Amino acid sequence: MQNAMPGLFFIPGKFTKDKVLTDWGSLLSNANQYQLNYYAALIKYAEALWARSNGNPLAINDEMRMAARHLGRQDVDWMKQEVNTGMKPCFACGEFKNPAYPICKSCGTVDPDHPLAGKIVKADPFGGKVETK
Repeated sequence: MQNAMPGLFFIPGKFTKDKVLTDWGSLLSNANQYQLNYYAALIKYAEALWARSNGNPLAINDEMRMAARHLGRQDVDWMKQEVNTGMKPCFACGEFKNPAYPICKSCGTVDPDHPLAGKIVKADPFGGKVETK
């Protein structure tokens, strides 16, 4: 991992951002590339851990998830699992639902705690029809 490590470097003294960019721009560019390579290595390692653990979310640490978010890799299975962990059970049927939506897709019950709940009168989860005030 000579070129895949956290992108850090240190220059003693007090400098402005412009001074660092002009005088040490190549060091900054190298550090940025090392960081990107490190994130790519973390994602590769996470994919191996995910496969070996049969999809156990405990196998993936927060640094690996941060790397995937930074590189825009929300498409990998273990990041989709992270989205699912944000789901909350419906108070009526117990099916997991996204708390951002006011209606349970399984039973059609309106979540009374949701800000839009007061505007919805009736919802049909199977027909996709929602009556609003």
